[in-house]
Amino acid sequence: MSIPRITVDEPCPLDDYGGLSVRVLANSTDAAWKTWTAGTLGTPGCVHCAALWPTPADPPPTDPEPTPGERRFCPACTAARAAFGRSIVTFYGPTLLAHDVSTPERALALFDADDLLPSEIVIWLQLVPGTVRNRRQDALLSFLTSSSTTPTE
Repeated sequence: MSIPRITVDEPCPLDDYGGLSVRVLANSTDAAWKTWTAGTLGTPGCVHCAALWPTPADPPPTDPEPTPGERRFCPACTAARAAFGRSIVTFYGPTLLAHDVSTPERALALFDADDLLPSEIVIWLQLVPGTVRNRRQDALLSFLTSSSTTPTE
């Protein structure tokens, strides 16, 4: 028997976003949670990523030039981004705010696009799974402690 996937609608607490909510996974496994916490969009100011961008004095790169708007990432940031893309699909997929996030690539494209989501919504979306997880753990702990019995002598 497989464990059902439980999702909840989480309302946005930010001013000016009344009525906005997202459906998020509420019963993640430890492995899914660890992947979520390990994933990022890349380390801001990563010197290894910056080294992948040629300066005018650099010789032509052996790799093909990135297309306009394409960014290159070092192996560590690439791995963190891949983990984050998979996690977005796990926690929010297949759709998020009417956008297709059914694959890690599409999920990352949504979070990377400067013109699709305001930055405060991206930050909120990164915090929602932890908020839901903490709330569910607190409810479970409260239930377990209130239903426990004390042995009598």
